Amino acid sequence: MKAKRCAICGRYFQPYSRNASRQILCGRRECRQSKKQEMARVWWKNNPDGLSERHKKKRAWAKACGYWSTTRKNNPEYTARNREQTRERMRRLRAAQAKYAAPQKNPIAYLEGLKCPEQGLSGEMFANQYSLAAQLDGVCDYLIGREMFANQCYPDKSGREMVKLSNGGDSS
Repeated sequence: MKAKRCAICGRYFQPYSRNASRQILCGRRECRQSKKQEMARVWWKNNPDGLSERHKKKRAWAKACGYWSTTRKNNPEYTARNREQTRERMRRLRAAQAKYAAPQKNPIAYLEGLKCPEQGLSGEMFANQYSLAAQLDGVCDYLIGREMFANQCYPDKSGREMVKLSNGGDSS
């Protein structure tokens, strides 16, 4: 039987006799893992909503067989821990939303009250500034504020994601 070249590492190998026409990998662990990762990337590219579909199926199964009600009944400590974690998560979310509630109630006063962040430069943010950097910071703060007011979206506690407030900014 003729030796073949591995599609991943390029080494020559002797193919398995029953699969010689289709075998493209040498069989080394690294090559198999690399091929598996490549196939997974292609699958996820072709099925971008595959994970959400899987979640829907799992939720439908859990609902049909009463999985969560049985689990909660049989594990009261799990239920208590989950409730406490939810309370803490909601406290953090409400605290982050409260931080941005005041500017939303009176955006003009908020924007007028912005001060220069640099030491030694006192005065209003947008008039008689001596530093270009301070002016740019002020303009950025102003534009971010306008964006938040217009969309009613505010950064979460981490500052990485924007959270849209519902009910006109009412966080309760």
